[in-house]
Amino acid sequence: MSGSSGPVISNASPLILLSAIGRLDLLRELFGQVIVAPEVFNEVTVKGEGRPGAREVVEADFIRTQELSDPSAAARIAQEQGIGAGEAATLALAREMVAVVVLIDDKRGRTAARALGLAVAGTVGVLERGHERGLLPDLRSDYLRLQVVAGWIAPMVLNASLRRLGLPPLGEG
Repeated sequence: MSGSSGPVISNASPLILLSAIGRLDLLRELFGQVIVAPEVFNEVTVKGEGRPGAREVVEADFIRTQELSDPSAAARIAQEQGIGAGEAATLALAREMVAVVVLIDDKRGRTAARALGLAVAGTVGVLERGHERGLLPDLRSDYLRLQVVAGWIAPMVLNASLRRLGLPPLGEG
């Protein structure tokens, strides 16, 4: 998951969740630049106005939007993979730009990305990488904050991540 061999393309949820726990800058530290489709930028900043991520993404100079050269590619992916417009635009952009990794949390979106041959990481994967690089000394606290803002992320996913990194699971000392 390194930005050196190609661009990193993000869907909305990693931007929103990392903003909500005060860790959006981790993307800059790990990847330098993150690219989003206009649909994703609008989802976070316009539709999400007043919510976590809206202001942070607008102010983040390391996040840039990129139009698809073939907008019909997103519509085809949405139809073929049964995913929403934002996810489809993200995946179409990732294919077009030959992304090194796609940041996406949505299960169907992740499955579709893999079916298209794209490397995938989610918010938890980004936080893991930040910890491994020494940028997040207290990953458990970040995960506890993440549980508050993203109750849909299963505790077993967070605990499996902590175990992989040799840290005690949540709920223990």
